[in-house]
Amino acid sequence: MLNSKLQLIIDNLKSLINEMKNSDLHLKIPPGFISSLGEFIVFSKILQTDTKSELKSGHTGADIKLSNGRKIEVKTARINKDYKDYMHWGFGRIKPEKFDYLVCVALDENLNPDFYMFKRDEAMNFPTEKEAHEGRTTRFNSSEGRTFHRFKIEYEKSQRSKILIEVNRNIKNYEDRWDILFTQT
Repeated sequence: MLNSKLQLIIDNLKSLINEMKNSDLHLKIPPGFISSLGEFIVFSKILQTDTKSELKSGHTGADIKLSNGRKIEVKTARINKDYKDYMHWGFGRIKPEKFDYLVCVALDENLNPDFYMFKRDEAMNFPTEKEAHEGRTTRFNSSEGRTFHRFKIEYEKSQRSKILIEVNRNIKNYEDRWDILFTQT
């Protein structure tokens, strides 16, 4: 019952996002809509295995808390096609101290998700925002000295960071790893 209500919310949110995207009013889709969509989709998948999990939406440190106490951070991105030869999904402001597992939701043009799961120690190896911006002319905002990590799933090109080159080379190893959320480590 709960999952069917959640699915209705997901479908309605997808419909709203698509209406905004296809509107002749040139409406900008609020980032919170995309974030919420990803959290709802992941929570819906988790409810199939863990009916006592809780959706927290980041207000208490993580987005989802499993019944075993583990915390999940959900990061969601739509495909970025700003550059003709460089399409990617970008996930930023990753704070590994907040979670046990990171679920990256990569949405295609039709808002269909692909899921990539990382343990905290794997996410700790992602470059920091500052490292990702080194050598670029883009202004970097340190967010009051806090350290955030970032991650990109490359559509075709490789990345500058050695760890991300390795992750992208083996991206299928991180896809749909739902089992890591529920197994003892």
